[in-house]
Amino acid sequence: MLIICRVFASFQSFISFFPSYLQSALVDSSQKPPAGLSPTQYRGVTQLSALPAFSDVLKKLSAPDVQAWLHTDTPEIDVPALWDVTAQLTSVGESLHKLLLIQVYCLESC
Repeated sequence: MLIICRVFASFQSFISFFPSYLQSALVDSSQKPPAGLSPTQYRGVTQLSALPAFSDVLKKLSAPDVQAWLHTDTPEIDVPALWDVTAQLTSVGESLHKLLLIQVYCLESC
């Protein structure tokens, strides 16, 4: 996917997402994970929160719809919007945001 993004100049803003996508399990976090998250998932969410679009992701984890999503067997269906929804995204941008959330969910569950 990185090659595709580099080919299309309009997708340059998504280049910063790939380190999170490829290395989310490498972050070390010594804090206790919030309810519903494993320590591995929490490390992924912590790294994801470093991206500007996901800066408030830790605050949004306690929402009832997010907790229900964390316990589903099909995380790819009905992914909650835990990113900054005030920024207008293309369909590619929204798909990348969803992919990052699904990856964090699947660090232990899938």
